[in-house]
Amino acid sequence: MLHKLSSSPGLLTAWMSHVSINGPEAMAAIASLVISAARPVPFSREQLVTSDMIIANELQESVRDLCQVLAVDAPEKVVVLAKNTASRRVRRTYEDVWRRVASEAPDIVLYDTDCFETLIPWLECMSGSPIRTLRVSATLAAY
Repeated sequence: MLHKLSSSPGLLTAWMSHVSINGPEAMAAIASLVISAARPVPFSREQLVTSDMIIANELQESVRDLCQVLAVDAPEKVVVLAKNTASRRVRRTYEDVWRRVASEAPDIVLYDTDCFETLIPWLECMSGSPIRTLRVSATLAAY
């Protein structure tokens, strides 16, 4: 999803349009991007953040459950912090996606939805995670 969002401006625009149609589902998709950055590439692509979790708004419990999953499959080495060229490219792409989410959001997303009011607490909660990979990917997204 990360590479697709970065390489195709239309996908990011489509996500922003989806926010006004089905906010919880769109928010689950963007929160899942943080999880994807924290997981090893060959791991299952199942979506760990669901629209039901967004609606329930039980951040601490949801992030605790995510940490239990990540504790099993997340590597100690954080891909976006590695020094090799591929890792640097992933980090630049990941940061670019989040910059674009913040800078290209249309007024309807900024003012008529609770998109960022929902997203920011999720990122804050994830950035306090005991799982380093989740903590780093959430912090980079929030920065």
